[in-house]
Amino acid sequence: MKQALILLGAWSVAIPVFAQDPSPPPPLSAGATTTACELHIWPSPGLESMTEGWFRNQTRNQALHDGTGDPLQLTDALGPKMQLDAIATLDLAGAFELGGAQLILHSDPLPTSTPGPAVLRRTGSTAPCYAEFVIRRLVYAKNALAGGALQGFFTLRVFGAGDIVTHRFASTADTPLMLFPWKAPGDAESGRNELRNALRTDVLAFAAYWRKAPPKQR
Repeated sequence: MKQALILLGAWSVAIPVFAQDPSPPPPLSAGATTTACELHIWPSPGLESMTEGWFRNQTRNQALHDGTGDPLQLTDALGPKMQLDAIATLDLAGAFELGGAQLILHSDPLPTSTPGPAVLRRTGSTAPCYAEFVIRRLVYAKNALAGGALQGFFTLRVFGAGDIVTHRFASTADTPLMLFPWKAPGDAESGRNELRNALRTDVLAFAAYWRKAPPKQR
């Protein structure tokens, strides 16, 4: 992944950068420069599950607890930090056609209800090229016929000058899972690796949908 540098006074920090939520980025010192484009990324609160079977449909989170609590720690299998660590290895700036953009990772998920008009930027950044990629939900979806998959719900907003949204796109992507949910503690690391890889695949699939979407749909 091509890495740009943002210069803050005498310090240089390689991307991806973890933002300090919820405060806006600090002002640059005199003579400092900033990147022309920023891609801000927010994770989802964590993994959910939805089960569809022959007799019971839309059973929420049963696959993560299954009546025995969570002894295998399945609910923590893909937390916010793990999501950001996984997708930070991708060339997201290139995938979203924002070549050279500074990746800024926000460790805290967005609140369910964000105050203020939805058209506003979610940070205090004034970068002339600015985009927001949000992982809205991550769901382990299990179907009696198709098996299990990691289903991601994503949104991307690209801004022009100020708070003008030039592009807005939302879609889902899903990747089949073979190991999750793991059945024994010894399989946990393999299961987490599968989830991380599935998330990367979902994100790249979403980016491909974005690139192929007709202009009027984005």
